[in-house]
Amino acid sequence: MIKPINLNDFTVQSVDNYYVNILSQFFDNQIPYQVLTEKKTRAVWLIEIENKKYTIKWDCEKINHLDQKIKLKFQGAFYPNLMKRIEKAKQMGCKLVGSIYVVAQRKKGNILETYLLSEYVEGVPIKNFGEDYSPYQTKIKEAVKQLHQFGLASCDLNPFNILLTDNNEIKIIDLSDNGMFCIAKAKDARHLKRFYNINLNNRPGILYHLVGLRDKWIKLSRKLRNKK
Repeated sequence: MIKPINLNDFTVQSVDNYYVNILSQFFDNQIPYQVLTEKKTRAVWLIEIENKKYTIKWDCEKINHLDQKIKLKFQGAFYPNLMKRIEKAKQMGCKLVGSIYVVAQRKKGNILETYLLSEYVEGVPIKNFGEDYSPYQTKIKEAVKQLHQFGLASCDLNPFNILLTDNNEIKIIDLSDNGMFCIAKAKDARHLKRFYNINLNNRPGILYHLVGLRDKWIKLSRKLRNKK
């Protein structure tokens, strides 16, 4: 991991200067790209350098809520921490997720803007294989258990974020385990039950049920706001 540097008013953290140079060339419009997603506050582009594919993700987040401000102040920005945790997991033998090579961020007012240069993870979302996920239940359950053992969690295990490779292996993309790790694992357990009818643990703990109550409250509050 190299020391943070400044690039186009962004604070940049990276595993190697080679990847910083790639992002710099992208900023200077020197690299052709393919659009995977482009929205008002989020975009994902695909690039290829020396026969290796990468994704560049752009995210623009408003830091309005008190809990967001507290996390940012005391835990630091999420993505730099995630990059370090993924690198540590990779060194321990984790093959479930792709590496993050560069995190570039700048904060203006209450807006946190982020660019990520990441490894492109090959595979097909299991959503593409239909609505019956029973053939993949065992593989998905074991993959999530391993992910937790490596100190990582998803928090968004929808069928678009679980990929099946040509070698019939499971890959997990778009990790968003910001916050307490125990709560992130409980979210994963609930998503496994919701999307795939998988029981991650024989006896779900109290956090599993508390996360469920919180989700119901969020759903109800959104309905009430929409009525207004």
